Amino acid sequence: MDQPDATGMGNPENEPGGRTSPETTDKPEAVTDPPPTPAPEPGEGTAGPLHPASADRPEQDPSQPADELVGDEELEDWEDDDESEGASPRTIQRIGTNNGTVIGNLHQTVSRLVQARTLTSEWIDECLVGFVEPKNIRAARQKLDEHRIVVLVGDRGIGRYTTAVHLLHERQELRPRQVRREPNDSFNLDQLKDQRGAWLLDLRSEEQKVGEDFGQNLLADKAILEGSQSILVVAVRPNLWEITGRGADDLAVPLEHPEATAIVRARLEQQQPIVPADEWLADEGIVKKLGGRKPDDAVRWANAIRAEHFAPVLEEDLKAVDGRKLSRTQIKINNVLEALGSWRTHLRTWHIENPDSDRRNFLLAAALLEGSPVGDIFEAAANLSQKLKDVTNHRGGQSGPGIIELAWSIGATLTRQDTLRFQRPDYADAVLEYFWVDRMPLTDIVVPWMANLPVTYPEHAERITNRLGQYVLRYSAHHKSLKLLQDVATQWSSHNSLKDHARDLITAGALHPVIGRAMRDRLKKWAQDEKGKFTEDLKVAVARACGGPLAGEYPKMMLYRLSFLAAAPSNKIAQAVGESMQKLWHQPNVRGQVRSNLSTWCASDDSALREAGRRSFMALAQERNTSGIPLLLSSAAGGEIPRSDQALFIGGWRSGLDSPSLDETSASAFKLWMDTALQIPSLRGSVVDIFTRAVHDPAADRGQYIADRFLRLTHFAYNWAPAALPDPQDGRSALRESLLASAREADPAHQLRTSYTES
Repeated sequence: MDQPDATGMGNPENEPGGRTSPETTDKPEAVTDPPPTPAPEPGEGTAGPLHPASADRPEQDPSQPADELVGDEELEDWEDDDESEGASPRTIQRIGTNNGTVIGNLHQTVSRLVQARTLTSEWIDECLVGFVEPKNIRAARQKLDEHRIVVLVGDRGIGRYTTAVHLLHERQELRPRQVRREPNDSFNLDQLKDQRGAWLLDLRSEEQKVGEDFGQNLLADKAILEGSQSILVVAVRPNLWEITGRGADDLAVPLEHPEATAIVRARLEQQQPIVPADEWLADEGIVKKLGGRKPDDAVRWANAIRAEHFAPVLEEDLKAVDGRKLSRTQIKINNVLEALGSWRTHLRTWHIENPDSDRRNFLLAAALLEGSPVGDIFEAAANLSQKLKDVTNHRGGQSGPGIIELAWSIGATLTRQDTLRFQRPDYADAVLEYFWVDRMPLTDIVVPWMANLPVTYPEHAERITNRLGQYVLRYSAHHKSLKLLQDVATQWSSHNSLKDHARDLITAGALHPVIGRAMRDRLKKWAQDEKGKFTEDLKVAVARACGGPLAGEYPKMMLYRLSFLAAAPSNKIAQAVGESMQKLWHQPNVRGQVRSNLSTWCASDDSALREAGRRSFMALAQERNTSGIPLLLSSAAGGEIPRSDQALFIGGWRSGLDSPSLDETSASAFKLWMDTALQIPSLRGSVVDIFTRAVHDPAADRGQYIADRFLRLTHFAYNWAPAALPDPQDGRSALRESLLASAREADPAHQLRTSYTES
């Protein structure tokens, strides 16, 4: 087992998430479920005032070591994830691209990011198109043959992840599976026992920690893999392996990446549509610039060459430069270099030659709305001019430049559908990058205008939000700043039509290979909101994101963030928290902590926390299993409800009976439980007992009669079984009266009256 050490990993019982809950097992599920890991437990000691929900929240965020924060606006406080050369960048680079123009949507981006973590066959096929083996791939194969384990060691960008996927894919007889673990979770091979597969353990990110004896344990326990005829490929960063790989050098292969020209050739000739690589690699200038570049850089070059290959040569590019005309080949080569430099030189020259705001604002609007009707772009540019208080030539009539002239002046073309497209690859993003740098003081005006474009043009909102969302993700990764993402998510979350896009943008950011770690930390900051500066709508979006794909990837982290949101005095947030807690219940490795949290919330003196607990419980209480009975009663074998569930059921229903509003969700859940009690006699006594104890809690109520609870129970009971039933023989009236009689008999005042009468 891993021991405590300087890497931040250690004995799981000494860290958040270390104690096994009743539902957990020792074996991880590979694709459909994450590996069972223990539920978070409260840490020792406190810092600062006690949060209302802190009774059941670990003192330390399970996502990171103590005192380590990432994701602040300041660049120097940012710590990179180390995953960006592998799985997920291709999701960002290649999803829905058309010669450099992103046409995918945010929901697809989230799906692809999840696919990259679950090693679907579609993802593997896409991941390995154009793959070139490292120079020492044979050594890696030999390690697998000898030990069933190989550890791929290398710096960021040399292809550790893709090489790992390639090695797994070569074992066609085994199913590729990824060991899914949250940061700081312990790992040992016993977790893979009796689970046959070609396993990938990804330790590239700086937030991934293992114990100092990690390598020695791999060597000592490799017989476990032999028993299941499995293999394990580990992708790891050098600084972590240096600490944790002592004594396990026989497992490690420091990767020697292939030549950049080989990677460019493969990606041009093996991806569709095929690009003749010789036309480009015959140029000595390109070959020289590719010399010594790492695989991730070579991929950027291949993408730029591919985009430029299919782009037209523009009229202005054919002009003589310094008295001489360039060949079309040289023009295209120069354009590749410009694209790799974000067209900075070209845009600087353009801005010098076009100082008027008409063209500049039209260029910026076109960059944000590329693919939209050109009339909308023209109108948006005029609106931006007003926001910026520019002096423009839009004086009505035919004064000032028209649409065709403006489109031509920015190097764009109009389609037959009168939409606008740039003809230079990746030009739209380059325009935006240039603007943020060139006009920093204007961002506070431009960002709200930009984020509001989907509302301004609702008929094209889907395309605009997807265009903006993809750009915001790339901008955040490139600049290592979440400010733009936060501003856009805040504005989108405030519009009913854009709420789903806000959730998807937040989710994509939290799963992103470069900004994911910082974004997950930012979710915690939004949820805590210690200074009260974040909007209610943004917190609702965060709560919804916590119950989506993030719940499957980082269940303990999301539960931790929901525990802060649960204390917010807002019915909208409480409802979103309830829906997400319902989804987290289905994660076996955190169900024990979900149960504990809900029990604490439902009994809390804090009204906001209690309401969040009530909504969460009622959402679960009305959910059915495959047999049609309440999901929460599935574990009641032979009619006996486990003690671990009794406290939750009693507290949950008590919170429902204490609520002044008798909502439809509670009534629906009550009907389901009573129908189940009627249909399954073995559960009847347990259900009646739960409702009875929910009405009367001698310890908490101190012998007082809580009349409102009994009245609400009566209301629920008669709503389920009215006094005048169509068929009085169906048993509902008898069960209703049995329930109410049980509640009356448990009433302390009733017991006193009985004693007095008998005396």
